[in-house]
Amino acid sequence: MCKENQTREECFNCNTNYCNKENKVHKQCWVKNKKLCNSSHNSYCFMERNSTDEINKGCDNCSTLACKKCFDNRYNNWKDIPYYCYSFNGTTKIVKECSFTEPDCYIVKINNKDEKQNQLHYNCGKCPASNKDFLNTKDSQLSKIINKTNINSLQCVECNKGPLCNTKELFEKQLFCWEKSEKSVEMTKMTRICKSECFVYREENGNG
Repeated sequence: MCKENQTREECFNCNTNYCNKENKVHKQCWVKNKKLCNSSHNSYCFMERNSTDEINKGCDNCSTLACKKCFDNRYNNWKDIPYYCYSFNGTTKIVKECSFTEPDCYIVKINNKDEKQNQLHYNCGKCPASNKDFLNTKDSQLSKIINKTNINSLQCVECNKGPLCNTKELFEKQLFCWEKSEKSVEMTKMTRICKSECFVYREENGNG
């Protein structure tokens, strides 16, 4: 029998055959400050990172894609959850669980010369330092392109301000400039990000 101080969500009395099914009572999930929320039997509990990378817990659906869900009662009480970045599974863009300690994500622009177009690649961590960083990629086309590319010639943007920060929009907001030394004939696209503005000047000998 249910106790007098138990609510309908916590306990259910019935008097017909096999009536005491588990779905008659609510599931409980953890929220902040060791409190609990009630949810339907078929719902999830979750633990997520919000826009400032703080951890939230609760019932039902996550409010962000940077989220880990469970189906068991009071199970959303992991010691920690990872940081999240956009990445690729083959050629499909996905949300990836990354490091538990480092919030860094990156997005890099790769020139696909075979198809005459640029391709954006997303992943956890800091910008790749060498071609070896792409050895474990599941994208065979990307691996083929990288083998023909000097990694130091690629434009790359890092971020760590909130989960899933490595978006196409973040890359497009960055300022990149043309670069040309005094003795060079052709201009090249800079790989480092300019903070505020680009410049061009001409030497006394007439070189730009």
